[in-house]
Amino acid sequence: MFDTSLLETFESWPDRSEALKLAEESGFPDTSSEQWRYSPISELAALTVELVTQRPEPVSAQLEQGCAAVIHIDSGWLVGSEVAQQYSDQIEVVASYDAAATCQEPDYFAHMSRAIAPETVTISVKDSAAVAEPITIVTSANKATTLIAPSLRVRVGRGASAHFEMVSTDIDCAVMLPTLHLEAGQDSIVDFAAIQNVGRSTNIIGRVTGNVEQSATLNYAAVGLGAQYARQRVDINLTGRGSSTRVVVPSLGSQTQVSDARLFVNHIGPDTTSDLHFKNAVADSAGSIYTGLIHIHPEASGSNAVQSNRNIKLGEEAWAWSVPNLEIENNDVRCAHASTVNTIDEEQNFYLQSRGVAPRDAERLIVKGFYNEALARIQSTTVRQKATAGIAGKILEILPEEEIA
Repeated sequence: MFDTSLLETFESWPDRSEALKLAEESGFPDTSSEQWRYSPISELAALTVELVTQRPEPVSAQLEQGCAAVIHIDSGWLVGSEVAQQYSDQIEVVASYDAAATCQEPDYFAHMSRAIAPETVTISVKDSAAVAEPITIVTSANKATTLIAPSLRVRVGRGASAHFEMVSTDIDCAVMLPTLHLEAGQDSIVDFAAIQNVGRSTNIIGRVTGNVEQSATLNYAAVGLGAQYARQRVDINLTGRGSSTRVVVPSLGSQTQVSDARLFVNHIGPDTTSDLHFKNAVADSAGSIYTGLIHIHPEASGSNAVQSNRNIKLGEEAWAWSVPNLEIENNDVRCAHASTVNTIDEEQNFYLQSRGVAPRDAERLIVKGFYNEALARIQSTTVRQKATAGIAGKILEILPEEEIA
């Protein structure tokens, strides 16, 4: 287990003893548990880490044209923010330690995250506000031996709409335990898109919780390119009648990277809708894990739910595990799920080569095309463009230009 005795020497921090006790009682997980099967979790137990116990230097938050607000978070600390003048009475950014911040079915890492998170950064959009321009969140951390736990809460009020873009830059830490709470008030529209391209030595174990009220919409997109081990558990609760969520998660792994997605969507209110779209490609000896559960509760009549997980293996040692699940407690619903694990399509490859496309170029075109549908679902132009460029660059690394003899 991680050594957090350093916390005891910082009297200015709020008491973390309850969260630490719960973490100890939960115990460090292993692969004997179904929730951690196939994961490299045992490799993290031996890591030596340190905490960032002092707020990093503040940064000047440069508000770019066409941006509603910019928020900078370094190692879990709020170090800078600026809100455009026209939105100053609609967007609020505050930071404080939230002892009650938790998630569904908390485990060792969730309790540990609550214990070491220096503060929770809360971004609130007021009722009826229409924030047409994106709210940008920039996260960073640059010490390779640290254990950090950034905590972010997004609240969008009744009848409001807002778009959030989160970009991870210059992150190189040992372990990252991020938590993200998304709250969509009645009749609101929340679009949250993130791209993760952190250092290859970083391990991420994150939690995302979404609560969607009546007639509200939550769109969540997360693009995974970096990290050695990148795990996120997403819990979305569709509580109000007519609420909906759309989730898209494309990832691309190489070498020994592992992408691990655990998704749980609860259809609690009637006439709710979920659309889950995961696409992963793995090369070398990289791996992909997907476990999804759509739970239709007894009162959720008229619900529609779809989940799809598609995987392409680009190497003989690459691997992918996909386990979509449905739990249905109401007969008046429409549900579907699909899961595939394939290699590069031979017919597509043959067709392209028969039209004069070089073999390696054909492979790259097929893999790029594999991601087109997922990328088109990302509503944030900035994240979509960065994801498209990042995936193209990584595909070129995996499938480099052939040398001419």
